Amino acid sequence: MDTPSWVHWTEGLKNFAEMLAILVGGGWAFFRFVLRRERETALSMDMKSSSIPRGPGVHLVSFDVELSNKAAVSLRAKRKRLPAYPDPTDVLNYSVDLLLRSIPSSLPVGASLRWFPEPAQKSPQPGDIEVDLVDEYEDMGKTDFWMEPGETYHVSTSMVLAAGTYLAMVTFVGNRSDKEFWRRVFVVQVPTPSQPSQPTQSAVVPASVG
Repeated sequence: MDTPSWVHWTEGLKNFAEMLAILVGGGWAFFRFVLRRERETALSMDMKSSSIPRGPGVHLVSFDVELSNKAAVSLRAKRKRLPAYPDPTDVLNYSVDLLLRSIPSSLPVGASLRWFPEPAQKSPQPGDIEVDLVDEYEDMGKTDFWMEPGETYHVSTSMVLAAGTYLAMVTFVGNRSDKEFWRRVFVVQVPTPSQPSQPTQSAVVPASVG
């Protein structure tokens, strides 16, 4: 007995619908992960410092670093330590790294201030101070720190420093090293300059009538 023609039409429509669903799903995935780059990682960072006196010319300085995952995927710091980033001229022991360098007071007016004054200069330099900002996330000799999409973490450290001006370089190295590498350089004054006090607005009391 021959199969009715409407059965063939139904099977054809079903196959077409399945193929269309696959194409639409693939196009949407391509749009999300290629055109919109939703699989790419993105990070923003900021830093604040504060200090309290510990003696003549010596201060206890606290550094608070804000890390914000701006991507639609999780971001993990590189697990390898000591070193985490072994570049020939730029060696970092930690994947969430803070380097401090004292700025000479003898710099002339108009002098350019950069972490790498010369292309071949190595970092860190003798006298630089290096700190692991996520040492609390160390596990069995590895760094175990990650952020989910939209999360913001505050990582911090404190140390005793002499009064002066410093360059502070914060670096985040992700799992993919060079493809997940963020860095900012800040200028830090020790002691921390006091914030100007806000003027107090005095209330005007109307004179009594009578």
